Amino acid sequence: MKRSALILLLAWGAASVNAQFGEKNAIYGANEFNIGGYAGVDISLNYVYDTRLAVRIGFSGNTRIAKTLPSDYSPGVVGILTLGANTPRDNFQSVHFTVGYIQKLSGSGIARVNLSIGLGYATTKVPYNWQKIDGFLTENYTWDYRRDHSMSFVLNPKFEFPFSRYWGLSISPMVEFYKGGTFFVVGIGHIFGLLRGSTTPEAVPSAEPVE
Repeated sequence: MKRSALILLLAWGAASVNAQFGEKNAIYGANEFNIGGYAGVDISLNYVYDTRLAVRIGFSGNTRIAKTLPSDYSPGVVGILTLGANTPRDNFQSVHFTVGYIQKLSGSGIARVNLSIGLGYATTKVPYNWQKIDGFLTENYTWDYRRDHSMSFVLNPKFEFPFSRYWGLSISPMVEFYKGGTFFVVGIGHIFGLLRGSTTPEAVPSAEPVE
């Protein structure tokens, strides 16, 4: 009997702590598809304290047709049959850590913007040293790849729409300044997890007519 009472007491305490945690803290993931100078994906883990202070760690992987691609480049028969899958590409990846401040855009909290800045570590892989060859089945050029790594500065205002406590949508412009230039995309995706507290701001009572 005592053991059952102890188990019930511990379960009640854990539920109470969890409920209190959920009102002041939010932990959620985000998946976004990037469009802009590159195309790719962005995944992140987010933590928000007291609906205001935010911390985010994320990974972004992106690609585009190589900017230095020769004007007379041909993918060959193989490339045509594979819809250009063998075409040389510029690749940009980064791991980033940002901190931010969240501003509500609606009283209910279902629209908000996370104004975040931070640091990242960028990796680029670009083709160079183009050499023309006689190719028909395959490409008519050979090339090498050059990899570069550098620290980066990240600006990432993120518009979030937590329609429920556990799921929502996001639109996320991101600018990343790194040694080789500037990276810019706009991410569109969804957020999932513990997004916000269960309580919503109370409605302002309407004025009663004076008799």
